[in-house]
Amino acid sequence: MNERGGDMREWFAYKRWLILSLASVASTVLVNVTEAQVQSPYELILSCGLSNTDHINIRACLIGDYDINTDIELVSEGRKQIFKVHNLHESGGYEDDRGFHIDLSRHFSLRIQNASDTLILGATIIDKESGKIVYSDRASTYQLIAVGN
Repeated sequence: MNERGGDMREWFAYKRWLILSLASVASTVLVNVTEAQVQSPYELILSCGLSNTDHINIRACLIGDYDINTDIELVSEGRKQIFKVHNLHESGGYEDDRGFHIDLSRHFSLRIQNASDTLILGATIIDKESGKIVYSDRASTYQLIAVGN
């Protein structure tokens, strides 16, 4: 008997069930991560700041002086989408101190123009599996970044 009053077979059966349950959950998580990487093997990071490595807010490069606003034109997963300042959230992306992150499919294209007179717009594409930068570009006032594969 163990300290819970049951016999050792029950205790081992419970431990076996617990280990198998945890292994099942872990394999499900690993499969989901792998499927996500297959569907979206690249990550786009858009930055906007005072220098090449600085990021303030991506919207600052889309809203220019003199009422000049620009868009993000993105083709990913076979769908062309246009994102404006007010609908960036529809991209499924998120913003942190490195930039605005958007997952990209295996085949993609991007066109974005800097509307800011003073800030530098950046686009970096990272291969999620290797972590390597596969593309990086910067654009000054009214310059365009266009990339695709």
